[in-house]
Amino acid sequence: MPPPAQEELQAYMDEMGYTSPDEVPEVVLMFNTSEGHQRIAEAIAEMWKETLGINVTLTNQEWKVYLKTIQEDSPPVWRLGWCLDYPDANNWTREVFAIGGHEEEATQWRNEEFTAMLEDAAVEEDLATRQDMYAEAETILVKEDAAIIPIYWYTRVGVTKPHVNRTYSQHGHEVLEKWSLGQ
Repeated sequence: MPPPAQEELQAYMDEMGYTSPDEVPEVVLMFNTSEGHQRIAEAIAEMWKETLGINVTLTNQEWKVYLKTIQEDSPPVWRLGWCLDYPDANNWTREVFAIGGHEEEATQWRNEEFTAMLEDAAVEEDLATRQDMYAEAETILVKEDAAIIPIYWYTRVGVTKPHVNRTYSQHGHEVLEKWSLGQ
């Protein structure tokens, strides 16, 4: 039995009238100039070739040119990151991907059902219900419509001496000025 990715590719190929992955047009993956982003793009290209049998061409641009490109004439596949401004799904999901969100122009994706779900979730007072609502909306974003492909979460490993009292950020921004030395 083929893996789910291959089944989905086969369904796409059938829909488009392709009989082999070799017939799928080459995919261009664009990223902004960065050694880290290049390594990730190379890994994606290799995995898509190995797993799906499709060819990926990598192209990069300097940051300012890149931002202009994805806003005015975005390629089919490109990378962009988002770091939370505050620790809530609303900041990542609604403010970035809903109609009127930060990345609506670049993604060229609009889904009224998704946006309505997020507007309802934003005012839901029950935390568990709210989390379920965001998770359901993210299923539309990532699985049903596949408007984005989350591939990487920024991480950082740090070591702090036991006598340092530090802050722990929920959204990635360290507040170093609030650190102190313990007794």
